[in-house]
Amino acid sequence: MSAQRRGASLLLALLLAACAAAPAPGGIRVADVWARPVASAGGTTGLFFRIENVSEVGDRLLGAETALAESVEIHQTMMEGDVMQMRPLSEVPIPAGGSVVFEPGGLHMMVLGVAEPLAVGERFAVTLRFERAGNILVEAEVREP
Repeated sequence: MSAQRRGASLLLALLLAACAAAPAPGGIRVADVWARPVASAGGTTGLFFRIENVSEVGDRLLGAETALAESVEIHQTMMEGDVMQMRPLSEVPIPAGGSVVFEPGGLHMMVLGVAEPLAVGERFAVTLRFERAGNILVEAEVREP
């Protein structure tokens, strides 16, 4: 990991720790954000996390972005017959007082065109975009499932 990325990661970790106790505007909490390792630049990884909506109003996750990759897409994995299929989604409803889990084999984010390899233990910033809560900055930890 470059010195610049290490410094940016440390600053991000401090900022996120300061904000972790309270839900973001709109009552959205995001926890346990992680991604799988990536062996080489240009690769793809999955992004997984849990969203909790502590408000009395529903919201929708509309997408995400990270400076680390070309794009981030919402995907749903499902069985169609005997074949596992992945399909893109334009949004995911987050019910009032409810939660949604992004996990391997289900809802997840695909991080496409990663700029450089990602090793276990590294961290990177991701901005999640919500219809009501707006943009929420989170930190993903690279780890094995």
